[in-house]
Amino acid sequence: MPFHETSEFPTVEGLEVEAIRVSPTNVLLPSRHTRTPQVEHLQAQFERFVASNAQLRATLRELDVLGATYYAYGGWVRDNLTSSTFGNEAITAKDIDLVVENISGTQLGQVINPPYRMTIFGGYACDNGAWPFDVWALSDTFLIRRLGLSANLDTLLRVTDFNINSAIFSPATARSSPSLIDGGCLTALKLRTIDFQCEVVPFPVLQAARLLIYGTKLKFQFSDRISRFIRKVAGVPENHLSIEQGIRSHAPHHARSALLLLRQMKAAQ
Repeated sequence: MPFHETSEFPTVEGLEVEAIRVSPTNVLLPSRHTRTPQVEHLQAQFERFVASNAQLRATLRELDVLGATYYAYGGWVRDNLTSSTFGNEAITAKDIDLVVENISGTQLGQVINPPYRMTIFGGYACDNGAWPFDVWALSDTFLIRRLGLSANLDTLLRVTDFNINSAIFSPATARSSPSLIDGGCLTALKLRTIDFQCEVVPFPVLQAARLLIYGTKLKFQFSDRISRFIRKVAGVPENHLSIEQGIRSHAPHHARSALLLLRQMKAAQ
């Protein structure tokens, strides 16, 4: 079987969490890149993003004072690499996820100025203004905390949901040059194929909706097991309705194409 449902997945502060396990993934060993055009572009875009958000600037200053290390992670890195390296200028990063090392979630909460809202995963969403950001402590990363894994960057890449999101950007500081830590994102973007990165997939209905949005937005193909996953999850009528609602809510500009893709995939079963 390519995947199976599991009832052994922990809850999130009392919230029931459904999860699906997929077959083990052949994850590439992380590689660090410095002084490349991609890294230079990421640094320039990071500086632009920070300059546009006073709340983010204040947060980063406080983290510097505490000696914490912060990284841009996932979708922001992916979208900037897609637009700069692979020529898709229509892809723009509208928000940024930051993961912070050498700090606890409690300490992090003490340095973020309002307004913000807590997420169900223990992080902070700061979506006031045109350049929103999410920030959380590395040790509070959902699967790292729930599965009791070691809180380090290699583990973060390993528990990333999909290969296209398995990338970490370390911005320049007074002590270090900028760098990109790639866990398979660059290969995924080159092959234009979305696959699982981690074999544990929490919130499968949400993930199915996200995958359909990614496929439409990036114009990428799905691996066979991603296609099977979407068909299986969407095959349950109430799931199908939730997926449609999620797409319309979170990606209205891509909703028509994403919903068409969903119908085509179900018809091809």
